[in-house]
Amino acid sequence: MGATLAAYVPRIKMPAIRCTLRNFRNTSVLTPGRMNEYNFGDFTVMVDYAHNPLGLSALGEYSASVPATMKTGVITGVGDRRDKDIVAFGEVASGLFNEIVTNGLRPAGKN
Repeated sequence: MGATLAAYVPRIKMPAIRCTLRNFRNTSVLTPGRMNEYNFGDFTVMVDYAHNPLGLSALGEYSASVPATMKTGVITGVGDRRDKDIVAFGEVASGLFNEIVTNGLRPAGKN
């Protein structure tokens, strides 16, 4: 929607916007790190750069609709995050996955 508005405001014609939206495909080439799925037969991997608790919650809504006997999250923190954001991210992740693999991300001062 944001991209559509960004195209509409400078008066790009609606047929061009419509055509672009119809031809959009979510692929690892066009949108790397945004819900890219890879099927390996016995299991499927999804890669998404959910960089905050709200983004992870949205990913969780989708994940809940996917039939799977096991859901493993591989999570890490990027950039400079406040302690409360790290804790919130972990809390959201704990409700989404059967197992979580992490890089040892933890709030400052916590061991």
